Amino acid sequence: MGLKGRFPTGLMNCTSITGVDLSNNDLSGPIPDNISHIIGFVTSLDLSSNNFSGEIPQELGNCSYLNVIRLDHNQLTGQIPLQLGLLDRLKTFSVTNNLLSGPVPNFLHYNVTAENYANNLGLCGKPLEACTGTSKGPSTGVIVGAAIGGVTFAAIAVGIGSVFYYLKVSMFEKSISKMKLSDLMKATNSFNKDNIIGSGRTGTMYKAVLEDGTFLMVKRLQDSQHSAKEFVSEMSTLGSVKHPNLVPLLGFCMANKERLLVYRYMPNGTLHDNLHTVDEVDTHLSTFVNGEFGDLGYVAPEYTKTLVATPKGDVYSFGTVLLELVTGERPTHVAKAPESFKGSLVEWIMQLSGNSQLQDALDRSLIGKGVDNEIFQFLKIACTCVVPNPKERPTMFEVYQLLRAIGEKYNFTTEDEIMMPSDNGDTDFMEELIVAQEVRGGN
Repeated sequence: MGLKGRFPTGLMNCTSITGVDLSNNDLSGPIPDNISHIIGFVTSLDLSSNNFSGEIPQELGNCSYLNVIRLDHNQLTGQIPLQLGLLDRLKTFSVTNNLLSGPVPNFLHYNVTAENYANNLGLCGKPLEACTGTSKGPSTGVIVGAAIGGVTFAAIAVGIGSVFYYLKVSMFEKSISKMKLSDLMKATNSFNKDNIIGSGRTGTMYKAVLEDGTFLMVKRLQDSQHSAKEFVSEMSTLGSVKHPNLVPLLGFCMANKERLLVYRYMPNGTLHDNLHTVDEVDTHLSTFVNGEFGDLGYVAPEYTKTLVATPKGDVYSFGTVLLELVTGERPTHVAKAPESFKGSLVEWIMQLSGNSQLQDALDRSLIGKGVDNEIFQFLKIACTCVVPNPKERPTMFEVYQLLRAIGEKYNFTTEDEIMMPSDNGDTDFMEELIVAQEVRGGN
């Protein structure tokens, strides 16, 4: 066609348009940041063989009807927005012959090959070569920390009213002296039911009071199948993760078959309380605190068949929490659903998604504050976490990356770093709250 100039923003007036093919022209300049407002209902976008420059706008990930994206043979730079991986109708994608770099998105519904990324400056990640420094994959600690970081940002993004202060502080604010099992028994009044804070699939949490008046929380794990060596290793990994909104794990205790976790006392209630009340408190999260992720409404469907906890099951549980945040609904009861609906929050979301009514799930109090696109994108991320097939769910680290990509627009991640121990051995580790004699024989 021989067209020159910039991207024609007047296309937003073509309300019935379903495809945009501007290929093989001499168009230049950036792709508009508000691309989703211009071609929101378009199913095919072909901008190949032009001279477009700048970064691919993140807003392109909001064009949920797109089946085809062709951006090859341009001068595009920067990173491919991770949000594009959430486009569930995408069938064709190509960015060959550009100047792109950085990690590529994880396309959840489309099999991208290396050919789709050919001839760029420095793209990396599956199906290309691993990105520098990530070939070993994220450690367990990073995944745990990433989950907490994701929830932290999510809470801010949807405005649940919590006040977060991101401070790089050590998890070990104050060492507690070594304790014997008998000390913890005394502090909980022999695990008296009157001291129970909460119970879940993994164990029961008790309020503990030391002789000096210090309050702690002690979680008594049930039916732990881990050997002493495995348990110590896992606790060391978990204890090395530091984040201001992660409940500090101060120590652990092993005696015969007993497995006890010791936390700093949190007086402001459970995760459920903080999600569904309006009090302004600093939120601290831990899947260990009260076992809520193991309770009804959070458990992945495959667990009822296998009774085996898996990382993808954790993603499902995490996704349910994200859905609570963005919908304002409880996991087992949906107030906005028709009276005849008796299913869970996840089942309601899947029903709305199948009827192209996903926007109806959003908490109305979140709409109209200038971040509607981000809120809907957040909802879509949550939906990918709770799909029935665990193989189709993203990893926790991928969820973190997607949430972080949204937050970077508002500088939410500048100080929100996941702090892991260095390799030089200088990091403080938790104290084992048990003497050697008790581990050997409990005498």
